[in-house]
Amino acid sequence: MKYDIRLLTKAADDLLGTVTNPVHRRILINYRRHAIFEVCGLSTAEQKSAIRRRKTRPSCYMPGGVA
Repeated sequence: MKYDIRLLTKAADDLLGTVTNPVHRRILINYRRHAIFEVCGLSTAEQKSAIRRRKTRPSCYMPGGVA
């Protein structure tokens, strides 16, 4: 069975629809962003650089949660 990377952030996306605590929402958003960066092959240093530049979506990001 192949792993479908489009489902990588499904759990975080689902939880973002129900979680109201701002701290928990930020944790989920950060996790989701990190997971997308990992799939795109960005190193930790590149992730930090992209975040500092406020480029929060990697080049392989596609709207709708599909990477």
